[in-house]
This record gives sequence, structure tokens and C-alpha cells, in this order.
Amino acid sequence: MQTDFGVGQAKLKIAAKLAFTDDQQEDIIHEHAVYTHLNSSGARGIPTAYGIFHDAEDGTGPSCLLMSHAGVSLRIKKSISPTPITSSQR
Repeated sequence: MQTDFGVGQAKLKIAAKLAFTDDQQEDIIHEHAVYTHLNSSGARGIPTAYGIFHDAEDGTGPSCLLMSHAGVSLRIKKSISPTPITSSQR
């Protein structure tokens, strides 16, 4: 994503999480609330949640949580790397 601030441009890596089922949509609504709470509490190293978006017309489409990209998830990293994840990486 590239934004224009009037005096220049900045590139921002974002992640989009899509939710299709009712259960998935409830999960990302909760995830958004958790990220928002952690960021407002001053927790460091937490991705920024930019917003959650829903199908405004009839509500049957997917929901989308937009957040800052924080790198490879620990679950994926563990599955592709033979090196154990350290406690500081958790």
C-alpha cells in the first residue's frame, strides 16, 4: 500500500485477513478488539489494526481485517524452520 501525505509518499506493508463464515467473522472481530486494546495499553511489538470492514450491502460477503504486516507468523516459521523458536521470539 502506498499513501500520499502531501509532502511525499510512504510505503506501508499491510496484511488482510478475510473471514467468510459467521464463526470466522466473530473471530476477526474479537482479534481486532484485542489488537486495539493492546495498542491502546501501550504494548510494544503488536501489529496495528487499521480497521475491520464488512459487506455493507447485504451482509453476506466476507469481512476483512486490515493490519500492519508483522512478518511471518510463528506457526508458519516453526513449520518451515528446523531451528526452534526461542522464548524471546514468542
